[in-house]
Amino acid sequence: MPDLIDLSIIIVNWNQPELTAACIRSVMQSDPQGLVAEIILVDNGSMPTKLVPVRSLAQAHPIQLIENSANFGFARANNIGLRVARGRHVLLLNNDTEVTDSALPTMSNYLDQHPDVGAVGARLLNLDGSAQLSFGLFPITPWRMAFERMIDSIWPQNTTTHRGRFKRLLASSNEPIQVDWLLGAALMTRRLIVEKVGLLDERFFMYAEDIDWCYRFKQADWRVVFVPDAPIYHHNGGSAKHQPQLQSKLKLEKQRSLEMFYKKQYGSSAALLLRLVHARQRLVNRSNS
Repeated sequence: MPDLIDLSIIIVNWNQPELTAACIRSVMQSDPQGLVAEIILVDNGSMPTKLVPVRSLAQAHPIQLIENSANFGFARANNIGLRVARGRHVLLLNNDTEVTDSALPTMSNYLDQHPDVGAVGARLLNLDGSAQLSFGLFPITPWRMAFERMIDSIWPQNTTTHRGRFKRLLASSNEPIQVDWLLGAALMTRRLIVEKVGLLDERFFMYAEDIDWCYRFKQADWRVVFVPDAPIYHHNGGSAKHQPQLQSKLKLEKQRSLEMFYKKQYGSSAALLLRLVHARQRLVNRSNS
C-alpha cells in the first residue's frame, strides 16, 4: 500500500555504475530512524558494459530498476521514477552523492513538521567536507541585473539587490532558511504536491529543471527551505572535471537551459536578451583563450 512507504528515492544513472553503487550503499547504510523507504533506480540508456553492473546491483539489493532505451535527460528520467513512486515523500538524489547517517530522516521530518513547506534541500558538501552551493535565488532579468549591478557598485553593503539578498542568505545558512530554489542533486518534496504542481518540465534536458520546479512550487504558495542539518556529500561533476571538452558542452547546456527558463517564466524578450549576453560571453572567452 502506498501509505506504508515514507520515502521514494529516485536515482538516475548514466554510465556511472561505480558512483551509483556508492550512492546506494550510503543510503542503505544510513540510519533510517523508522523511515520506510524504496529506491527507484532509473538507468538512462547506459552502454551495455556499464549496464551490466547496474543490473547486478539491482539484483543484489531491494531496488526497482527501470531501464530506458536511450539518454532521455535528467528531467524525463526522474519523471519516469516519479510516476511509479509510492512514498509520501519523494527525493531526487544524484547518483554522485553519498548520504550521511541522518540526512534523509531529517529532511523527511522537516516536511512532516512544517505543512506549509513544499520542498526541502540538503547541505551539499565536497568530499573534504567544505560546503557547496545548495540553493539560490531565482535569476533576474538582464535589464534588472544591469540596474542592480549599478546599485551594488554604489552601495556594496546593501541587502536589497539580488547579490545583497544572496549574501544575507549565506550568512544565515546554519539554520533552516527559506530560499527560492534548491539544487536537484538532493531535493525532497511531497508526492501529493507533485500530483498538483506537476512533474519536472521535460523540455529541460538537464540543468534549470530544478529552478523551474521550485518556481512552480512558489507559484502554488509552497515554501522552499534549505535544511543545513541534512549533510550529503556530492562529487559534483564526476569525470567531467577532467574532460575540458565535456565541461564546455555542459556549460553551453546550462546556458541553453537558463534561456529556456527565462522564456518560459519571464517572456521571449528577456530570453533573447539573455541569449545575447551569453553569446557575448562566449566571444570574450574565445578571444581570451
